[in-house]
Amino acid sequence: MHENLSSVIAKNLSTLRKEKGLTQGEIAERFHYSDKSISKWEKGESLPDIGVLKELAAFYGVSLDFLVTEHSEETLKEKAIDSPKSLLKEKLILTMLGICTVISIICIAEVILRINLSVSSWQSFELYFWLPAASFLTLIVFSQKWQWQRTKLVSAIFFVWLTCLALYLELGYDLGAKGWQCWFVLLIPIPITVGIFLTKGLRRTSLE
Repeated sequence: MHENLSSVIAKNLSTLRKEKGLTQGEIAERFHYSDKSISKWEKGESLPDIGVLKELAAFYGVSLDFLVTEHSEETLKEKAIDSPKSLLKEKLILTMLGICTVISIICIAEVILRINLSVSSWQSFELYFWLPAASFLTLIVFSQKWQWQRTKLVSAIFFVWLTCLALYLELGYDLGAKGWQCWFVLLIPIPITVGIFLTKGLRRTSLE
């Protein structure tokens, strides 16, 4: 019975993944498992626990019952096609709305500083130095929410570099020559970026 269930789930997982055009590596990244684990699931050599099965079912847009029940190849393909592709579109729209909201807040803050607080136009304009970093920070938050691991990694790297660049520009325009001499600020992202990649590599190794 267990062997039959394993083979049924294995076939369903493999077919649904292929119909969505995803690799085992992408599924591994999404669910924080190694490629070997995904391969074992799809070969019927092992089974994910019930919690992971529920997540996989939700990810593929099917019920848990559907995932553990035997189906014809045609039924699986139809289900994969019919599964809500609009979900990704909704996530993208919400993410873009979040980024646009942050940009709007910064723009409004710049106008308020200039009009109500008698700040010079150039000083208020310096807020825009931080706009790219703030946008990527927002993208990190949404990537964490949607479990977009690669997007989160890339966004984190961009966030670090753009934050240091914004700080350097701020120092340069506020302090003049002394500020521009603080070029070493631009070196800060290097060890942080290396650390991010090392941490990711160690995590993948531990999963294997």
